Amino acid sequence: MSTAWSRFRAGFEGKSYAPAPLSAQSSPMQYLTSLSGSTITPYQAWMLYKNVSAFAKVVDLIADIVASLVPVVKENGKIVDGHPVALFLARPGFNRTRRRLIKEAAVQYLVTGTAYFHSYGEINRPPIAVDILKSHFITNTPGADMWPMMMNYSEGSRNVRFVRDENPRDFRFVDSQGALAELVSVYDMDGDFRGTGLPRLNAIRTDVELRMKGIQHNNSMLDKGARMSGILSFKESMTEEQEELVRNMFMQRATGADNAGGVLVTSGGAMEFQQLSQSMKDMDFANLIQIVEDAIVTRYNVPITLFRIEAQTDNNYDTAWRVLYDLSILPCFQILYSGLGTMFSNRLGVDIEFEHDALTNGVLAKAAVDRARGLFGSNLVSRNEARQITGYEPVLGGDIIYGSAGTVPQGEDLFTGIDGLHAEGPGTAAPIVLHPQSQQTQIEDDTAEKADLVKKAIDRLSLVVDNLTQKRMADGQA
Repeated sequence: MSTAWSRFRAGFEGKSYAPAPLSAQSSPMQYLTSLSGSTITPYQAWMLYKNVSAFAKVVDLIADIVASLVPVVKENGKIVDGHPVALFLARPGFNRTRRRLIKEAAVQYLVTGTAYFHSYGEINRPPIAVDILKSHFITNTPGADMWPMMMNYSEGSRNVRFVRDENPRDFRFVDSQGALAELVSVYDMDGDFRGTGLPRLNAIRTDVELRMKGIQHNNSMLDKGARMSGILSFKESMTEEQEELVRNMFMQRATGADNAGGVLVTSGGAMEFQQLSQSMKDMDFANLIQIVEDAIVTRYNVPITLFRIEAQTDNNYDTAWRVLYDLSILPCFQILYSGLGTMFSNRLGVDIEFEHDALTNGVLAKAAVDRARGLFGSNLVSRNEARQITGYEPVLGGDIIYGSAGTVPQGEDLFTGIDGLHAEGPGTAAPIVLHPQSQQTQIEDDTAEKADLVKKAIDRLSLVVDNLTQKRMADGQA
């Protein structure tokens, strides 16, 4: 199998290809020389998550909501209540709950671009436990095809090696110590290296570092009296000991936030103090914080409205939460649970998928109610279909779709079981649908054959009604 696959790939990779278009070979523009081709490492991304509050706030917002969503397990395309996979995820091992497992995986994915599920147990049997490995402790070794041939996890004294199996198409990374565990990497797209996701943080790396530099700069200004605010010079020469003594005294009594606005009084020889330009504007870096937060928030598809009090209204705040779910929460849910679905599918031998239970979440449940109300109010679905969207049981008579003209039925099958014309099987009649308009039944058929069929059906119905009438009259006379 591997030989055939190698020949199959070589047939494509060995072919010559046309040269790139001229536009792709043109010299780079001037501003491109300042761009960095390096990718932020998982360790650097993790450090920024630990030290930049705006970045951590966005990541935690998404991860907490994704972890709170209740998954629904589908086996071979059908929803199964109480599925063993759902029961396993409730207690996946290592004293974790499902919420904590998904929260840790979401943080790793959002920060570093890749989340790693470490599944314990024989790879063709249900897992015993699932752990989350930290991305910055994993090193990939590429093979000849540039896909990883080996992944090594090294954390403290712990060292685990995962090697690629012999499946040339959908390979898996199994524990080298007897295939009693496997590593599943989850990401949405490759970065500079195959098998490793591209961190979203990479595009805003400069912005985040700018915020950190601004914080360090502002702290330095506060510690040193809002910055170097003056030059102290003596008319007379001084020894090194005297300079050090004066410097220490000045630093103690004339710098720092506690001494701001104070007056330094000294005695001795002639001296001169020259004040430099200084204003409160020099200490104001609120605009820098706002610019950097906007860059972080928009990179993770989070509406700025959720972070800007001055931009919030009752309407756009509610809309912002729905946009957050559509563009950020649900995509993250799908990426993480697709990785889990692949892992369980390979182990159990059946197709395992996950969906979110929208009715257990306040924002999604409200969106479902609004959607059902809009579809039913526009006469696009029946009452029972609208109730199904919102999780309610069907009601008697709720399968009829009503129109706007006096709520007249416009999709009910009136002739099933009466006429046997064009039956698809024994005793099964082809349905004929009438569309009443303006309190009169107007049948618009494209062909005379259809009109004749409808006429015959009406005649049959009239015959049935006449027979019933005569029978009732006969019963009454008797």
